[in-house]
Amino acid sequence: MGTRRPVQEMADTVAALKAAREVGADSVAPELYRQAVEAYTKARNEYRFKNFSSAKLAALRAKRLAEEAEYQAVLQGANRSSLIPVEEPPPPPEVPYESSPQNTEEQPAPEFQLDGQTSGAGASPAPSEQPAPPPGG
Repeated sequence: MGTRRPVQEMADTVAALKAAREVGADSVAPELYRQAVEAYTKARNEYRFKNFSSAKLAALRAKRLAEEAEYQAVLQGANRSSLIPVEEPPPPPEVPYESSPQNTEEQPAPEFQLDGQTSGAGASPAPSEQPAPPPGG
C-alpha cells in the first residue's frame, strides 16, 4: 500500500498562507512569503502526480515558511486585515415562551347513548346531539 494522501498537510498549508497574507506578510516579508507560495505550488503539483510523500514534504516546508513570514509581519506591527472586531450579539427578542401549546389535552370522545346506556363510537347520537330534520320535511 502506498503513502496516504497528505490532505491535512495541504489544508494546514493553505490556512498558514492565508494567515500570512492577512497580516501583510506578502509585503512585509516578501521573500519568505514568495518561498512559501513556491513550495505550496510544488506540493500541489506533486499531489496531482500522486507523489504524495514529495507533496507532504513540500507542504510542510510551505507551511513553515508561511508561518515564519506571518511571524515576521506581526513582529513589525502588522494587524490582521480580514478579522472583524467581535461585537456583543444583540439580545434575543422578548417573546413569552410557552412550554406547551394550548389545547393539547386530549378531548374525550363524544358520548353516545344506546338504549339508555352511554356508549362509545358506533352508537347512535343522543337526542340532543341528533341533527335537526331538514326544513319542510
